[in-house]
Amino acid sequence: MPDIVRHLTPGEREKLRTITSMNGVGRTLLSSTPTDASGAHFMTLWFTLLGPVFPIGRYYLRSAEPDPLGGGVHMIGSHSRYDILGRSSLVPGEVIRTYLYCWLLAPLAVVGPLVPLLANIDDVWAAIGFWAFFLVVGALLGLAFALVYGTRFVSRRWRKPRAMRWQ
Repeated sequence: MPDIVRHLTPGEREKLRTITSMNGVGRTLLSSTPTDASGAHFMTLWFTLLGPVFPIGRYYLRSAEPDPLGGGVHMIGSHSRYDILGRSSLVPGEVIRTYLYCWLLAPLAVVGPLVPLLANIDDVWAAIGFWAFFLVVGALLGLAFALVYGTRFVSRRWRKPRAMRWQ
């Protein structure tokens, strides 16, 4: 069943002109779906406090080049720009998936392996030495990096774009 996309009102366009967050607090677009044939995709706008707190809305958008004249609707944050084409209804599965990933899976992947390592830091340090300890910590941080970018790769490679219909 296709997602129904509604055109933005002038008031909505003005509110979405700039979407920003600073130090993890503010509004952020997350939960990107794969890009469809037109080059657009869905993303959910979240209020964030170091992670997603609650979803504000879901939008149909496409990546945009900077507009030297300042026209159009753009999301500016982390140097990303989007043309927001329309608004859609929230998808519960995407909201739940975002909560689970950001508040459970990612923290467990990063902190989980460090807890037993740091709990016995004196024994570990004596057993493997100074440089080997930092190699282990670096490998764990590399695992966190691989989790973030691996999730994006898998999502784009094996998830299909969502069908949409204008209303």
